[in-house]
Amino acid sequence: MSRALFLAAVCLPWLGGCIAPPTQPTPAPATPPPTLEVADYQALRDWLELQQAVAEMTPATVMSELARAGKPQSPQQWFYYGLLNQQLKSFASWARARDAFREVSQAEGLSAGRLQLASIFERYNQSRINWHQEYSQLAEEQLKLQEQLQLVQGKNAELEQKIQAITDLETTISTRKEQ
Repeated sequence: MSRALFLAAVCLPWLGGCIAPPTQPTPAPATPPPTLEVADYQALRDWLELQQAVAEMTPATVMSELARAGKPQSPQQWFYYGLLNQQLKSFASWARARDAFREVSQAEGLSAGRLQLASIFERYNQSRINWHQEYSQLAEEQLKLQEQLQLVQGKNAELEQKIQAITDLETTISTRKEQ
């Protein structure tokens, strides 16, 4: 047994030299990520900071800002208008926000980052609209099912009364026969 161990101890290092060391995979030439110019980066950062500021607003502040802002004309104003409407908790506001962000994402002359951000907010508001529609449809179906359940429960109670009346009648007849 010790002889086998001795051979293993001697041969393993020697055999280890026969095995080629693992080669490092050569990285594929990667395309560099799109670089943002400083101005583009700052503009995108400004929009994200604006979104954060709007997210912290109360609904009353949002409403007063919407009244003050008026009809948007530039992509910056459309973006702000969309952010304000996005903060409100109504279907119509989400639709206005989606449309505002769609307007921004179709604007010319904006950086790729700003266009992508507007597109993300557009999809976000569209998903809120879809959720609201689905929720409303399910709530309507639930209401109909509850009405049907009440109707069936009413019929069930009526049938139970009839069964009880028949049982009482049979009991009365049975008692009279016994007398």
